[in-house]
Amino acid sequence: MPPIVVIIPLYVVFSQLRISDNLAAVAIAYQVYTLPFSIWMLMGFYRGTPREVEEAAMVDGAGPLAIMARILVPMIMPGIVVTAIFSILMSWNEFLYAVILIQSLKNYTAPLIIASYISEWGIKWGEMAAAGIVSSLPMLLFTAYVQKHMVLGFTRRD
Repeated sequence: MPPIVVIIPLYVVFSQLRISDNLAAVAIAYQVYTLPFSIWMLMGFYRGTPREVEEAAMVDGAGPLAIMARILVPMIMPGIVVTAIFSILMSWNEFLYAVILIQSLKNYTAPLIIASYISEWGIKWGEMAAAGIVSSLPMLLFTAYVQKHMVLGFTRRD
């Protein structure tokens, strides 16, 4: 489902709760935005786990919660890390929800700050380029830090 379909009900609910123009509202909207992708991605990692391991744990007397916590979560940890990384990157770059939900300059996200250099009087190319570079630095550092986990998640064989 396209993200624009979800923003209208979210905007109505946030307006009625008086939490629009708030970073918490944007964070909730980003969760709605990234959750379907995260579930889909984690389902692939979960389906790649051998069923025999779960059955062996049941034979050994482990309950469903113990199987999940002690066996399945450690097995799909690379998938959890990769999914978290992608969710963070998707949220960092998201423009549509932020532009609709945020009105005040003090709550602007990085994409909104970059877009604010476009006005009816022209485009401030230098400022926009500088803001783009500065806003990409945290994600570049983050990606460099978690690159090992991304490679493990991408190269996992089932």
